[in-house]
Amino acid sequence: MGTASQMRASDISRKTLATFMLLAVGGGAIGGFVHGEITQTVSAQTDSAKVIRVAAVELVDSAGNRVGFLGTDEKHNTSVVSLK
Repeated sequence: MGTASQMRASDISRKTLATFMLLAVGGGAIGGFVHGEITQTVSAQTDSAKVIRVAAVELVDSAGNRVGFLGTDEKHNTSVVSLK
């Protein structure tokens, strides 16, 4: 083996490589566990909605163009319409 600055990957023994792998995996697992224990879980919505009321739902594409509609017309007919 050469000096530390001349050491190549092929010079590292399998035992040393296995030790490094074990330390990396173990350290990651311990870090993940500690992070999960010290951070708080926050819920975006505490109470689930019972009723959602809207007059209509418009579906738009990424450019903002209307491509669909869900709602009722002036005669109170409910429909789902594809506009393209």
